[in-house]
Amino acid sequence: MFKALYAVSRIPEWKDVSLRLSEKFSIQPVYWICSSAFRNDIESTYRGIIYHETVDANRGIFPEGVMVKNFLWKNTILEYAELEREFYVLLNRHDIDGSFSYEDRKRLYYSQLNYWLNVIHNMKIDVLVLSETPHAISHFVLYTICKKLNIRTLMLSLTTLPGTLYVKESFSDVPIIPVNKKDTEKLNQVMSVNINKILNTNESPWYMIKQRKLFVRAGLTIRLQALLSLFPFLLEKVRILPRKPYNEFYKKRGKTFEESDYTRSEFALKRMELRKRQYRLRQSYRALCETPDLNKPYLYFPLHFQPERSSCPEGSVYADQQLVIQMIADKLPDDTYLYVKEHPSQFLMTRGALGRTQYFYEDVKKLPRVALVDDTFSSRRLIENSLSVVTLTGTAGMEALFCARPALVFGYAWYRKIPGVFYIEDPQELESALARIKSGFTVDTDTVLNYLEQYKSCFFAGYVTRWSMNSVSISYEENVNALYQGIASILLYLGYKENLK
Repeated sequence: MFKALYAVSRIPEWKDVSLRLSEKFSIQPVYWICSSAFRNDIESTYRGIIYHETVDANRGIFPEGVMVKNFLWKNTILEYAELEREFYVLLNRHDIDGSFSYEDRKRLYYSQLNYWLNVIHNMKIDVLVLSETPHAISHFVLYTICKKLNIRTLMLSLTTLPGTLYVKESFSDVPIIPVNKKDTEKLNQVMSVNINKILNTNESPWYMIKQRKLFVRAGLTIRLQALLSLFPFLLEKVRILPRKPYNEFYKKRGKTFEESDYTRSEFALKRMELRKRQYRLRQSYRALCETPDLNKPYLYFPLHFQPERSSCPEGSVYADQQLVIQMIADKLPDDTYLYVKEHPSQFLMTRGALGRTQYFYEDVKKLPRVALVDDTFSSRRLIENSLSVVTLTGTAGMEALFCARPALVFGYAWYRKIPGVFYIEDPQELESALARIKSGFTVDTDTVLNYLEQYKSCFFAGYVTRWSMNSVSISYEENVNALYQGIASILLYLGYKENLK
């Protein structure tokens, strides 16, 4: 039997997937991290399992039952130094009011690292199952520890073609593992629809359409909730109403992360503050924007929404996108420009207020031959008239290839091996790529389509989060089978034997 730790998303399919993996591969869950919604179901299915709610795992509230000794010796601290850097960046999404200090982050980091080292060692974990690229802080610590200790890590990955997934061992992997026994007809249908959309229309991605609808609805809801919360908030302050903690994952000023217990009324007022900050951020940005001259030679950089996994951890050090902008500005030919456009979600999704400051925009604006473009300006027009598109891992890189434009990729984009993509890791590679692009390098869209055809062996149709359910039409049973076949395929690829009886 192989002991497994599951750190998975809030969809019920994972229980059925785990039962099939237990039966077919003797992979038995002994520790499970997920939302509170599935605690009773998982604990009744797997007697003796340790169930850890995701919010508690991230906040450093640990269950009893794991003996904790000190693993934090000098060599351990140095061995995990890269993790520490990433960890502090990941915590930005929890810093609702700027009170998450360096000392608070360091305290949480050491607590997380020591606890999960104990879990892995004491419970003798053989396999870590992740639903996607780890970007919750507890998941990322677990993932890094398992990688250091050569423990198998299995995960799925969303591609930038909605409704398509692939499996991988590391979050930086490109698709290389064939997936067996999948619904090929469904996959062909999903890929065909999405490729045709990119090739033939200017329609926004499905998630942007959904976000715009939610933004309008949320704007009214947030204001109403804040208004209705004023009276309960005052009554809680004078202790006439009892405090009822609301299970959110934001750090609270004057409290440790594990003690940060917002009530519903407090959180409603905080969301209103975030929306105000977001509005001021948008005003600061648009005041610095200028109308782009599409007749000039330019590179186009559509910024990534932050905080989000597509930039941290999948962008590595370039999660600080200003580093990319500065590097390109330093290497641009004298007659070439860089147009930088903010991601619309930065001003639509409330947590966008946590991912950018007005100083970011002001610093970018100061760079020579770098211009900020209004977030409402057509991204498709900017791509089609550019010399090249710059991205970490984003959809715009694939759109560029379909528009016969090369892509400069700085993160772990799944498509970075496709001809037409320049994967940049150092200044020399950037100089070489810019020289080739400037000399007339072109992309053959037929070659891009042929590569995607080859990738079909590694892709399958499905979803791994409640949010991405909207990206594909598929039943619960079909999705269970898809997720199982994905994980089973990576296990067979790694040499695990399937129980045939």
